[in-house]
Amino acid sequence: MKWPFPSRARRSADPDLDEEIEQHLAEKIDELVAQGVPADEAIWRARRDFGNVMLLKERSRDVWRPRLHGLWCDVRYALRFLRRSPTFAAASILTLALGVGANAAVFSLLNAVVFRALPFPESDRLVSVQLRDTRGAPHPTRLSYPTFFDLRQANTLFEHFVCYRDEAFTLTGQGSAIRLAGEIVSWDLFAVLRVTPALGRGFVATEERPGTRVAVLSHELWSGQFGADQSVVGKTMTLDGDPYVIVGVAP
Repeated sequence: MKWPFPSRARRSADPDLDEEIEQHLAEKIDELVAQGVPADEAIWRARRDFGNVMLLKERSRDVWRPRLHGLWCDVRYALRFLRRSPTFAAASILTLALGVGANAAVFSLLNAVVFRALPFPESDRLVSVQLRDTRGAPHPTRLSYPTFFDLRQANTLFEHFVCYRDEAFTLTGQGSAIRLAGEIVSWDLFAVLRVTPALGRGFVATEERPGTRVAVLSHELWSGQFGADQSVVGKTMTLDGDPYVIVGVAP
């Protein structure tokens, strides 16, 4: 059974909400009529039990709709306040920019070091070991080659034990002198990383002997400074005034 509702002077702009409320009222009226309550009294009792319809609508709107009007008022108030205080506005914007920049930098570092896996096979098995000087306040210290040789000889824990050290070099003889960032490494670094050079080979054990100067080019250096020369392996280049034989090109 469907029951008509008295006309309202003000209609809601939310037809779905109106329909939902009317459905609940109609179901309540049908239930009361089925119990023998006269129709007029059933309508009155259903409205009384349901409560203030307009108040319920307002509360429903607060739940269903985002409070864009309140948000817009807050934005306008903030803009007016910042306009009246340009110094405070500049400081606020600078602080916000620094905060966003710092968070972005920290996330980029964590993403590169922690979240993103190293681009090598079975990278979860790679471990970095650092030497620390515990005299006084503990602090990292550089590992000497004699100490590294002793540690490698005594190693019973790791499958391989290699070392690498950041170094800067000056390349000459290829046009203008350029500054390069590179690494001084032990011979089996490529074996540990399980990386096969794109050209030539990696290092061999005998090349750790003092006075031996060999180099593996990065792919970027090979492409940019050596013109992607396929015959570059075996040629000599000059780093810091010393000749180095090119034995390979990294992928």
